[in-house]
Amino acid sequence: MSEDIDREEYPNSKLTNVSFEMRFYPLLEIDTMMSSFQKEIRKDLPDFRVGQVVIQDLKGIQEKKQYTFKSEGGDIALNITNYNLSIQHRQYSNYESFKEFIEKIVKKFTTKFESLKELQFIGLRYTNNFEFDTDKVDLNKIVSYFNSGLDANRIIEKQIEEYRIEQRYKINNGIFRLFIGFKTDTITNSRLFTIDMDSNFTNTHIKFEILGEKLNELHRNIKTEFITIITDKLKNEVLKKEDE
Repeated sequence: MSEDIDREEYPNSKLTNVSFEMRFYPLLEIDTMMSSFQKEIRKDLPDFRVGQVVIQDLKGIQEKKQYTFKSEGGDIALNITNYNLSIQHRQYSNYESFKEFIEKIVKKFTTKFESLKELQFIGLRYTNNFEFDTDKVDLNKIVSYFNSGLDANRIIEKQIEEYRIEQRYKINNGIFRLFIGFKTDTITNSRLFTIDMDSNFTNTHIKFEILGEKLNELHRNIKTEFITIITDKLKNEVLKKEDE
């Protein structure tokens, strides 16, 4: 059964940004092996750079070396530190293609780093961005569905650049986080209403043999919750054809 729900059921989907992350116990050989790993993925991700990323964990705030590989044009980014690997896709089309790309990269990574046998965390994050005209859209009708105490007009009048509320709960043995909010696109300067969904399994021992199965579970969690929370107004937006 196909897991592709994004274009078949939602032809005008606002889902464009998706990401995957896996975390593992620190790999000390990351720095010495990264050059040979780059050769394995150069065809898909030719752009390469090294930088620093700031993280906060039980040890406090730390800086970690981060290796970044990007596709030509920059739509896909692979980030690797000694404790995690993440993939961001900014031109998402369907789940099956995204899953296939994840599995291909992970297979190359685990082949290169043979000491890596299991994962501590895997997660998927899907971001839906709805562009809106503040003069034509009554945001309170949308916002009240998620939080009756939130006044969208106050946010607009005070020109708050970014605002969001978070809901967090357990679902199917994993954690689901829902972020609802507003932000301004830094490139187009347009206002966006955002539904940001994050589904993950954490504090567990996940074998790579069942990675595909776990990805399907996370994807189904997000699909189920999206259908549950979406309003009639937003449903009209995502279900309508482009030429309507």
